[in-house]
Amino acid sequence: MIGSDHGKVGLYQSRLSRNTGRLFRRLPGCLRGRGSEGRGEQFPHGHGPLTPSLVHTRLAEPEAQIRGVSVLLVHILGPLRVSVDGKNIHLGGRRAQIILSVLALEVNWVVSVDDLVDAVWGGSPPASARTQIRICISAMRREFEAAGLADLIETHPQGYRLCLEESQLDASVFDTLVRRARALAETGLTEEAVDVLCRALSLWTGPAFSGLSSRPLESGARRLAETRLRVTEERIRLELGLGRHHDLIGELMQLSAEHPYREDLHAQLMLALYRSQRTAEALEAYRRIRSTMVEELGIEPGPELADLEQAILLGTGADQPVRGVARAS
Repeated sequence: MIGSDHGKVGLYQSRLSRNTGRLFRRLPGCLRGRGSEGRGEQFPHGHGPLTPSLVHTRLAEPEAQIRGVSVLLVHILGPLRVSVDGKNIHLGGRRAQIILSVLALEVNWVVSVDDLVDAVWGGSPPASARTQIRICISAMRREFEAAGLADLIETHPQGYRLCLEESQLDASVFDTLVRRARALAETGLTEEAVDVLCRALSLWTGPAFSGLSSRPLESGARRLAETRLRVTEERIRLELGLGRHHDLIGELMQLSAEHPYREDLHAQLMLALYRSQRTAEALEAYRRIRSTMVEELGIEPGPELADLEQAILLGTGADQPVRGVARAS
């Protein structure tokens, strides 16, 4: 169980859901030619590459400069990394990295020592597990203090809490950018919204917490990966609305191959192909997903895909609404 100032809730239950919703409510789209793991970056509309550090620094620096403090960035959207003023901090070995990752996943909430022990050792902790947790926490505190950052990890009766501002965690910056993009899209500034979504997805440097094996981190990483993919679909929907179907085909082919049961991606691929005067390939894309679903799952594709196939056969596919992720409530 995770202890907090508001009581204890299971790590895999409502607390994790609330944290995921709070930090990663809406996620931005990706970059031209990239698959779900962020390969082959290209940036639309003349933007140069926006590395996670650059995106973070642009958001975090003004306030930090006013206060005259260092810029701290905690990266979890990929391999765990902590940097201060652009310089990486040594985080120690696997145990320390798992502990810090769990604290970051539950940022600003107290995580119990028992949950940290479970994250590091699973169901077979050594007798000295709690002592080793304290040793790891102390070592990380020394590293932070040496970098001029004190009091990042608080001690509480139930456990420990990582205290970060919104601009200090890449997942929070991600969330901020997506909300900004959705506000732009709602006012009709679709091109600007796509740009901001691309900036947000550039924060990802790989699967969340990659390289760390731990049950709670794997659960959190799956949630984040799903959200990332949903927002990628949303960004593609916006770009299809801007008439960029030619540019999206390669990315959609890769994504639909990586996610063979993802009907929205296949519908978007069908539309992009049809609007690019590649009708035969659009129909083949439908036959491919239908065959996969029937043979492997024993079910037919949903009515939206079937309707889109009929519209393409009738020559009215270009008039079909662009499928994608609806705005989260």
